[in-house]
Amino acid sequence: MSDAPERGAVISGIGISSIGRKTNRPHLDMTLESVRAAIADAGLMPSDIDAVATLGDTPAALVEQALGLRNVGVEAVPFGGLLAPVMGAFLAVTTGRARHVLVYRTVQMMGGDIPIPAGDDAEPPSGDSPAATVGDVMGDMMPLLAYHAYSAAHWLAMHMRRHMHLYGTTKEQFGWLAVNSRRFAGLNERAVYREPITIDDYLNARPVTDPFCLLDCDV
Repeated sequence: MSDAPERGAVISGIGISSIGRKTNRPHLDMTLESVRAAIADAGLMPSDIDAVATLGDTPAALVEQALGLRNVGVEAVPFGGLLAPVMGAFLAVTTGRARHVLVYRTVQMMGGDIPIPAGDDAEPPSGDSPAATVGDVMGDMMPLLAYHAYSAAHWLAMHMRRHMHLYGTTKEQFGWLAVNSRRFAGLNERAVYREPITIDDYLNARPVTDPFCLLDCDV
């Protein structure tokens, strides 16, 4: 591990925007709030940034323009996954291509209702319908919507059930993840839910999508 790229770089600052349901804030506003906080937390100025790595809804060019960045590079990441921009930043710093890399991800959830045609033999949505717009936004998720799997809770519940099948993992064992996550959230003044929960709270929570319950889900 001595030559691992993360050994040659540090995460020197972090920032997060305000979060909540239906904030009606543009992507760029949330992005700028978080990246400015991260830059300040690192003890830097925007002019110190010489590369940007991102995986999110706000294009890097908009952030560079808003921050007044000049001659910054956008790191091309040779692998996928949510941590790809972080690894790209590590590689850039370790190889000397950059000194201070700004990494961000912005997620603005859609909110609202998802209109689904009634019945298996219903006409597919037209190109101007709200359901077609949902398909455009969610990209390759339309096959999942066709099977009424509308959210990450549905998708991840299948992984949870598979884990239980393969390894004998119990519902109670998963429950301790939720209990401990809430305990840590209580230490974060920006967390949405901070009141502690017990394993009994978890086991008695209403089901959402088997084997997921309400307390397996995020806000």
